[in-house]
Order: sequence, then structure tokens, then C-alpha cells
Amino acid sequence: MPVAPNMLRQPWRPLLRRHVASAAGSVRLNQFKRRLRERNTQLGLWGSLASPQASEMLAHAGFDWLVVDMEHAPTTLPEVLQQLQVLQPSPCEPIVRVPSADDPYAPPEPVR
Repeated sequence: MPVAPNMLRQPWRPLLRRHVASAAGSVRLNQFKRRLRERNTQLGLWGSLASPQASEMLAHAGFDWLVVDMEHAPTTLPEVLQQLQVLQPSPCEPIVRVPSADDPYAPPEPVR
């Protein structure tokens, strides 16, 4: 099925107001939520590789969003942090899918 050219975000297209200045400093606008509100078409990917290198490669491939899956992938919290760090400078918005609370394979609660 052919994809209309307006459905794909061109990597060379400048981002509109990527950051907003506030009293606390620069705050990143969530382009994913803004595009949802405006009912714009978005192109994304479900990443379940648990690899910061793969996430970085996908982040610069022109996708609007990338899901970091913790529910069906062997992803730990430190790996999610690494993936979010490599996604931060890219135009791709990260979405983290956390495991269900009743999942027997979910990470245990931290000891307090």
C-alpha cells in the first residue's frame, strides 16, 4: 500500500518549538500529544529489542514515536533509562509501556 508523502515526517523539516522556556529552564514539548490533539497522522514503531543502540538507530529513522516495551520484552529499568537517554536528542517521542502490576514476571517492588 503506497504511503502518502504528507504521512511521513521528513527528517530535514524543522521542528516547531521543540522546547519552551520556563522559570525552571527549558522544557521539552510533547509533540506526540500535540499531534494527537490536532488529529495529525503519526508514524511510530513498537520497540521490544531492549537495546539502547537499536533505540538510537530507530529514533533517527524518521518515526514520530517509539514505544519502549517493558511488558513483553526483557527490558529492565536501567535499560529503559539508557533507551530514554539516547531518544532524548532525537525528534522521536518515547512512550514506555510498563508491565501490569499483577504480572508474575514484573520486577519486584524496591525494598524500603
